[in-house]
Amino acid sequence: MCSIPSIDHFSSTVGRAGRLRAEYIDSGNPAVLSRQRETAAEVRAALSTIQRLTADNVSQQANCQKLAQLTENRLRLMDQAMDLKRSGKPTLEAQVPVNREMMAAADSGETVIRSMEEDEQRLLSERQKRESASFVIVGALLLGSMFLAFLFFLLHHQSIMDQVRERVHAENAQRNLSARLLTIQDEERRRFARELHDSVGQHLAAIKMGVSMLERKLAGDPIVKDCLKLADDAIAETRTISHLLHPPLLDEAGMSAIMATACLRMSSRA
Repeated sequence: MCSIPSIDHFSSTVGRAGRLRAEYIDSGNPAVLSRQRETAAEVRAALSTIQRLTADNVSQQANCQKLAQLTENRLRLMDQAMDLKRSGKPTLEAQVPVNREMMAAADSGETVIRSMEEDEQRLLSERQKRESASFVIVGALLLGSMFLAFLFFLLHHQSIMDQVRERVHAENAQRNLSARLLTIQDEERRRFARELHDSVGQHLAAIKMGVSMLERKLAGDPIVKDCLKLADDAIAETRTISHLLHPPLLDEAGMSAIMATACLRMSSRA
């Protein structure tokens, strides 16, 4: 069974490789190129880990094969884009179709990843159901044992009460762990939203500024206009995802203010 953190690590590593590719194309820094090559190797290693963890799952292995093909294609396109940069020739028109192919490969990869995550969630749910059924059976057996102990082994009553107290303690520990996991998840969403806004958003804004300057030099060029529109769409999508992951109002005003704002928006739409 594959763990969702392994899939998340793979996704973040692929995203880092894409960012380094964009940084190299912008700067032409050989050090960035070397880091991108190293990150590409990490991507393949993360994919191998997922394949190893899903060796006992036929459907997940099929998804892994699709993901491997899409990933290799995406890495190949990254190499092609960086090779265009290293050639020293004008690459704007050549980069556009490569970027489009990379976006299509990235979308297909995200679809496969979502499918794998859904499969993992389904397996986890089935395991939890089995554990719940086992818990019910164990509880019934425990109650029967307590009843028999009360009838025939009254002297063991204190020992049974100790077992009950230990179970209560374990359940409390489990609830505390669940609360801690939820807190960690919220912190991770907040961090990821901040990274999207502060890092990816700034890079996209810089790209938009560069394309805007290029548009003034190449007035009326449809490719430049398409790039400018794609940059605007990417900035808007990044901002939306960041807000959905962790609304800024949640830290400033709390949950009650967010709920009140949502109610006002819903009433205004009605």
